[in-house]
Amino acid sequence: MRNSYINPVKCQECDNEIKSIIGDGWGAILIAGFDEDNDSFRNDVMMFAQAISSKVLPSMCVSTVITIDSATQTTEPVSVRIDDAFNTVMRHNVHTLVFLYSGHHGNDGFKVGMNEYVSMQHINRKIQECTHVEKVIAFVDCCQPEIFRVKEERRLIQFNATASTDTAISLRNEGSPFTKLLVQAFTMKASGGKCALPHCECRIDGPFITIDSLSHYIEIHRQNGLLRGMEPDKSLMKINWQNECLAYNYSYKVAFRFDIVLPEPFT
Repeated sequence: MRNSYINPVKCQECDNEIKSIIGDGWGAILIAGFDEDNDSFRNDVMMFAQAISSKVLPSMCVSTVITIDSATQTTEPVSVRIDDAFNTVMRHNVHTLVFLYSGHHGNDGFKVGMNEYVSMQHINRKIQECTHVEKVIAFVDCCQPEIFRVKEERRLIQFNATASTDTAISLRNEGSPFTKLLVQAFTMKASGGKCALPHCECRIDGPFITIDSLSHYIEIHRQNGLLRGMEPDKSLMKINWQNECLAYNYSYKVAFRFDIVLPEPFT
């Protein structure tokens, strides 16, 4: 069904389009927090956006992806741009919301400007206003991450870079090891890449990346020191953690073959 992200598949009997369990009706809001040198947070978000929306290596197959770079100069506060992003999600009737934040966080909330913060309470309110959203998949890469609060009838999957009382690490020239590990989990085998850990032959087996397999993948790399001492955490609500699918998985390299026919004679 992953190919339906590129070429819609229809039922032969009723001619209705078959909806995939991954990607169809999904949308994403990805926020790069503010820093005087924003390259690391910006690169984290752009890498993740490419990984979840690529049509070359379909993983999450998200077609509605909104990225917000807090350092981009505009005439309006970043909080307005975040509100606009949630309004876009509402207009597209998104039922599964993927949320990523990479940046600074403290007592005042997510830092999205030199003196501007957006609280988790505000993000929670905006999610509640998205009446079509049934499930939230959140990746929170910051210090002292807070847990999302969703309505009782909604489902929540949240992966945090570290525990709620600890600090997260982002290297100025390298970005966050946590977000990079997520991207690696989604794309490494398909792109023919290698693990950031030398001599590591890690892989995720099976046709899907589930909560269980991603958690195990993160834990292996935590034990081997890739996360530089961070202790990732997760929070689930109304979720079967063993079978819930997050993305399509590639346990092989994706390669394209091109046959070029040249005219004769060719000089």
